[in-house]
Amino acid sequence: MLLALVSSQRQRTLQLLDIVNMEITCTTISFTVTALIKQSRPGNVGHRLILKAYPPDKRLCIYTYVIEYLNRTKSCRGKEKRLFVSFKKPHGRVTTDTIGRWLKTVLSSAGDRHLQV
Repeated sequence: MLLALVSSQRQRTLQLLDIVNMEITCTTISFTVTALIKQSRPGNVGHRLILKAYPPDKRLCIYTYVIEYLNRTKSCRGKEKRLFVSFKKPHGRVTTDTIGRWLKTVLSSAGDRHLQV
């Protein structure tokens, strides 16, 4: 959810992020989306998404969460190169519909008055 909020990207773009076209520095993580996406102009493929660290508050730092997600999914990822993998076996790439369902679940929970923080 934080990645969707920080990047303002569509579900399909999030689904296309892969670790092969990812570059990590000490303060940024960047992805190059080589597939054709809705915002692509003819002849202009290669959208770049840059995620910057947010040192003032680690709870809101997308850099920290992406690094942690990569570490936690390393053992179940296998040869899968997409960033988002299913938490259910066989741990393959998730679909655009799955990402949409995840986002709707978080938004629904955020609107719940009984949500414990």
